[in-house]
Amino acid sequence: MRRTTRKFSFHKSFYTSSKANNSKAFEVNRRAVLANRNIGVGHQGLVKFACVMNMLPPTNENAYQDHVQAVHDAAERTAKESMSRAADKVKEFYEPDEGGTFNIAVSGDGTWRKRGFSSSFGVVTVLSTITGKALDCEIMSKECGECKLKRGKEGTEEFDEWWEQHQHKCQANFAGSSGSMDSAGMLAIFQRSVAQHNTRYVEFLGDGVSKAHNLLVQENVYGDECVGHVQKRLGSRLRSLKKRHGTTHLADGKGRLTDKRIDKLQVYYGKAIRQNTHDIDCMQNAVMAIWHHSKSTDEEPDHDRCPPGEESWCGFQRDISKGTPDYVHESPIPEAVADAIYPTFEAE
Repeated sequence: MRRTTRKFSFHKSFYTSSKANNSKAFEVNRRAVLANRNIGVGHQGLVKFACVMNMLPPTNENAYQDHVQAVHDAAERTAKESMSRAADKVKEFYEPDEGGTFNIAVSGDGTWRKRGFSSSFGVVTVLSTITGKALDCEIMSKECGECKLKRGKEGTEEFDEWWEQHQHKCQANFAGSSGSMDSAGMLAIFQRSVAQHNTRYVEFLGDGVSKAHNLLVQENVYGDECVGHVQKRLGSRLRSLKKRHGTTHLADGKGRLTDKRIDKLQVYYGKAIRQNTHDIDCMQNAVMAIWHHSKSTDEEPDHDRCPPGEESWCGFQRDISKGTPDYVHESPIPEAVADAIYPTFEAE
């Protein structure tokens, strides 16, 4: 019996990797680039890895850069969405002002790519003091990789044409010392807070070595409008304090914090801020001078913090300058009331 054997030919090709979301790129290539960026390795590093592992070579340089851009765009989009949600969460703890803007408290700091003050790259971040969530960040760079590659062609027509397209996306966005990156980045973050999140960062917590606070005060980011909001905040806190105490008798049983007195303190407080925007230490001293001045009596004057000289707003200091004894302490705040409002002034 003769047996015949039939030969069947079957062939099917398929991809071992699925496509990335909404993209023609393969997920394995996208993930390889993401992994490389996370460990600080470039295209050549990925080529060497594939060679040692006896794998097929990775995508070429151009395709690799396309993946890098895609990863960057996705990371930036996710970060912005996360910070936007964080800002919305923070607003739940505050009441908006008359214009609908939220005045909130933040902390901020900067970090560098390497230790010391010689790094060409830095990141500045602002967090909510209530939730601890990041609200914004600014990446500072003194260098641009593309600019380095084109540096040898400066002055040529080719370079000019390239620069016309590149200047709007150049990664070098800072010129100055690395140590001043945090203050410059913080200023940029504060300047866009209203447009970005409809918030003003009216309270700022930074470390002792940062120059950011002084720069923010010097630039007067939110203008006199912000001072007015902070001024009203003092009045609101004092009125809230008065309401909480109600009819409770204070330690010495004397006097009350009246609305008229609160209005005066609020006005003096606004002047103290506006007249000392150049120096945060002077501003703090001027604010506390209001408290010391308001509780002073003829028997126990307390005007060491008040500005000296004949032009001083403090009558006691004007008397000292002129050598006259005319000043009389009228209606000082009772000691128990002064003690009750002291934490409010110290917090401001």
